[in-house]
Amino acid sequence: MASFVERLLAQGNVRRLVIEKPSGGVLLESSLTTAVAVVGLFTIMAPVLTAIAAIAALLVEVRVKVVYIGKPPRR
Repeated sequence: MASFVERLLAQGNVRRLVIEKPSGGVLLESSLTTAVAVVGLFTIMAPVLTAIAAIAALLVEVRVKVVYIGKPPRR
């Protein structure tokens, strides 16, 4: 997940990051810069909680939606 977010930041045209439940309900919606800052701070301040959150994220089915400014990059 961290490398995924790093690639998004490098593109520079990502506006928002939305994490949704499989049913379509929104769990988290944030600007990408804010989300990265919070995750970085959380990682530095509480590494054990970060590890628990990472494991929970792997076990839960969620959908990550990336909202771009302009056209999204080609794959």
